[in-house]
Amino acid sequence: MLTVAGALPQLFVARWIEPRPRKMPYLMLAIYLRVVSWGALAGLTYAIGASRPRLLAWVLVGLLAVFYASGGLGGVPYTDIIGKIIPQERRGAFFGGRQALAGPLAVGAALLAQRVLADVAYPTNYALLFGLAALSLLVASLGFWLIREPPRADADGKVPSWREYGEQLLEAVRRLGTLIGVQLLTGFSLMVLPFYIVYARQELGAPAGAIGWFMLAQVLGGVLANLIWARLVDRCGSRRMLATCAVTSMLTPLSAILLGRLVAGDLFGG
Repeated sequence: MLTVAGALPQLFVARWIEPRPRKMPYLMLAIYLRVVSWGALAGLTYAIGASRPRLLAWVLVGLLAVFYASGGLGGVPYTDIIGKIIPQERRGAFFGGRQALAGPLAVGAALLAQRVLADVAYPTNYALLFGLAALSLLVASLGFWLIREPPRADADGKVPSWREYGEQLLEAVRRLGTLIGVQLLTGFSLMVLPFYIVYARQELGAPAGAIGWFMLAQVLGGVLANLIWARLVDRCGSRRMLATCAVTSMLTPLSAILLGRLVAGDLFGG
C-alpha cells in the first residue's frame, strides 16, 4: 500500500502540475499534509494506543498512506523546482552535500529513537517519535519558504486532455520500459525493510531496545552504500552497479532467514 500510495498519485499529479508556471504551492501542500499525518498519528497513538490497538493499526495504515501519497504529490514539483534553481554544473555538489548532511543526522535520529523506545513506555514512546517527526518536518518546511522559484516562461496553464496525456505516458513507457520493470522488481526489497525488525522481535526474541539498533544499522548501511555504489559507478558504469545492487537485494532477505537462527542466541541471549 505504501509503495502504491507513493507512486500512483504522481501519474495524475504530473498532468495537472506540469503546465503551471510555479510549482512551489503544490510542494508546500504536500509537505504540510505530511506534517498533519504525522501529528495526527502521534495524537491518536497516545490516546488509543493502549486501549484500542486494532483500531490504531488501521489508523496507522491510513495515515501512512496519506503520508506517502503526499510524497507522490510533492515529488513532481520538487524535481521541477530543483531543476530550475540549481545550475546543472552544481547539482552533483547539491545532492552530494545533502547526502553528507543527511547521513549523520539520520544516525542521530536513529540513536534518539533507540533511547526513546528503550526508556519510554508504550504508547508514549511511539507517540513521541511521531510527534518529533511532525515537528522536524514543520521546521524543515521553513527552508522552502526561503526559496524564490522562477516561473516557467513557456507555461500556459493548459492541462492536456487525458488522451494526450495517455499518449505521452505510453511514449515514456516505450522509451523507459526496461528501467521501469527493473525498478518495480527491485522495489520489493524496500517493502521488506520494516519486516526485518518484526522478524527479529517475533522469531528471534530481540528485546524492544534492539529496534533502535536495527534502525541505526539500516541508516548506516544506506550511508556507506552510497559511497560504495558511487565508486562502483565511476569504475564499472551504471549497468554493473544496478546489477550488483539487485543481486545484493536478493541475497539480503535470504541471509536473514538462513543466518538468523544461528546467531540469535549469541545476539539476544536466547
